[in-house]
Amino acid sequence: MTSLVVISGSGRYADPWHPFAETSARLAETLAGFGDVRVDDDVDGAFVRLNSEPADLVVVNIGNSDDDAPSLAARVGLAAHLERGGAVLGVHSTATAFPQWAVWPTVLGGHWVRGTTFHPPQSTCTIDVAGGESFETVDERYTALELQPDVDVIATHEHEGETHPLAWVHRFGTANVGYVGLGHDAAAYDSPGARALFGAVAGRLLGIG
Repeated sequence: MTSLVVISGSGRYADPWHPFAETSARLAETLAGFGDVRVDDDVDGAFVRLNSEPADLVVVNIGNSDDDAPSLAARVGLAAHLERGGAVLGVHSTATAFPQWAVWPTVLGGHWVRGTTFHPPQSTCTIDVAGGESFETVDERYTALELQPDVDVIATHEHEGETHPLAWVHRFGTANVGYVGLGHDAAAYDSPGARALFGAVAGRLLGIG
């Protein structure tokens, strides 16, 4: 059976703005149709355990750590997962994670740039899906993210007349990696369109969509 692990922000990977326990539970519920999903809130430990407990898809739902990077053992675990061709899906504030770890933006396919990236107030908004139907949701929309040149943008939003990428997939070595910038709080998963977008990206990463 396909296995998924949702790595949920806690400790130094928590912040005052994102209820990671709630959003990770909603992510697990949203992606349950793909296989066996477990939630692990020991972030560094979860990456380390990828060596002994491999997963087909690792969903990273964390905040910004004050430290430069995850532990060396955690980086080794993530590297092993990627080298096996394991997929990674970053969610919302994961684009702000590991600000001093230079390789992370290349893994994720993009990141939050301090002083450039921002988000409008959380509000009702329209998300446009490439080749699909637009939908409305109530969420924060990360805006002016810096993307790697090889990403395939799946969803965008508009702010003050400009279109901004909000979800994408790309290849990192032999691994499929993607990002969805939605998911600020549990209520963000009430939108059927948002849940469908997470499912579509996860399916692409697992090679079944």
